[in-house]
Amino acid sequence: MSGSQTNHTITFGESCSIMKKNLKRNILLVILAIVVIIQFIPVNRENPTVDPTKDFIAVSGIDAASATLLKSACYDCHSHESKYPWYSYVAPASLWVANHIKEGRAELNFSTWTDYTAKKKDHKLEEVGEALTEGWMPLKDYTFIHAEARLTDAQRTELAAVISKIRMSASANTTTPATTEGEAYEENDAD
Repeated sequence: MSGSQTNHTITFGESCSIMKKNLKRNILLVILAIVVIIQFIPVNRENPTVDPTKDFIAVSGIDAASATLLKSACYDCHSHESKYPWYSYVAPASLWVANHIKEGRAELNFSTWTDYTAKKKDHKLEEVGEALTEGWMPLKDYTFIHAEARLTDAQRTELAAVISKIRMSASANTTTPATTEGEAYEENDAD
């Protein structure tokens, strides 16, 4: 046997080390493959055409300063005027943003305000006031990225007061349709 040949035996420790390196590499390759594949999942970033005659700001009589606050804090998720930043084109953020906007519009859509019944409008305005005063809207993860949507306590209080005033004005102008004797008027309205 020649002296230049070496017989190298792999120890158990070396074997485990090689397996760990291979496992880490394989996990990273799988993660990379998933990230690449999810880029091809179609995402709906549609903003339907806005009919200004149906928009809350256009029909509510809200003052310009409050309208600006409402637009910057709420309209991105709760209207057909959503803006899609660069990260909304990269998965998985694109999927998260699209779902967030879809859910926001389903809950409240200022662009289709006049399509709501009087009862639903009243309820939605009540919820907007609560969301502002209790501080759970706009969402913290949204304001973390969108500084323009951050409201001070004073802005929250002022906007909630304006919303309450609009709500009271709408309630005063709403009349209940006449009912026949023994028949209660009930609006079938899902919120």
